[in-house]
Amino acid sequence: MELARGRPIDEIISSMHMVAEGVKSAPTVIELAREKDISLPISEDVYRVIIGESNARGVYKGLLRVIAGEESEPG
Repeated sequence: MELARGRPIDEIISSMHMVAEGVKSAPTVIELAREKDISLPISEDVYRVIIGESNARGVYKGLLRVIAGEESEPG
């Protein structure tokens, strides 16, 4: 929610009293997926938001344009 509001990830983490799910695991998940040549579009989007290459609002809008199951279909 805070990412969607536009707050920077570092600011969010420093103000939290609980674990920010995905923040620590996303880089490892993406690294492993790339090593194994596996496409994980939603995980890639989460990773791009976490590292500041994208924002939650833009990712959400992009997900709304994807047809269910499309991400698993061969290109």
